[in-house]
Amino acid sequence: MPELPEVEIARRSLVRWFDGHALVRTEATKTRTFRSGRAAEFARLKGPLTRAERRGKYLMLSFGDAGLMAHLGMTGKFVKRAAGAEEPYSRARRARQR
Repeated sequence: MPELPEVEIARRSLVRWFDGHALVRTEATKTRTFRSGRAAEFARLKGPLTRAERRGKYLMLSFGDAGLMAHLGMTGKFVKRAAGAEEPYSRARRARQR
């Protein structure tokens, strides 16, 4: 299970990766990814990353006036990859745009 240092590294990586980029589209597989939210709400997320905070092992990510809470689970991580590249076991993805 990722511990606090790994969660903080994930937060810093997201801030760095989103610098100069905006969220233009999201997609997620039909899994237990959304425990207390709805996939449709996730799909509406757009814009630049305006805030990324860590609260314990949770990440609070804001995109304009909407946001999400993320937990890395047992073996989770955020992965930066080239557009169109597949990531095994990917639960949620974002498309990037300059």
